[in-house]
Amino acid sequence: MRLCVPMFLGPGQDGFITTSLLDLRTLRSVLDALCKRKFATDSGKIAKLAKLMNRIDEATRKRNTVVHSVWLPTESGMARGMKFPGGPRKWAKPPVFDMSADELDTIADYIDSVTEDVGKLIPLIYSRPPVATVRAVSPRARRPP
Repeated sequence: MRLCVPMFLGPGQDGFITTSLLDLRTLRSVLDALCKRKFATDSGKIAKLAKLMNRIDEATRKRNTVVHSVWLPTESGMARGMKFPGGPRKWAKPPVFDMSADELDTIADYIDSVTEDVGKLIPLIYSRPPVATVRAVSPRARRPP
């Protein structure tokens, strides 16, 4: 998502500096607003964007559950997670859940899939290739006839 926002802003707009301090939730909101503005007249793209934003939200929730939990091995070979609530520390009983390695792999695969879909936004946003392409010329082609 950090790559997409500078593409919307265009050259010379310091998009990478602009997004460097944004948290994920704010970055997602900025990307959503910029996409809606760019594709305002294309309801098909707006619908696809809404689905992608929902997938980003779901991937974020799954990632946060894995990353912000304390994990312990169980005798059955599962991983037991406990996610403590954020914010001011109060007495709380954190949710406890078990996950298998396959379930954790499924979460990682889902996050990878969403990342790939976000990457597919770049060609829609940026009408020119972001990097100059160089055509390879064989050594024979350079020799005079």
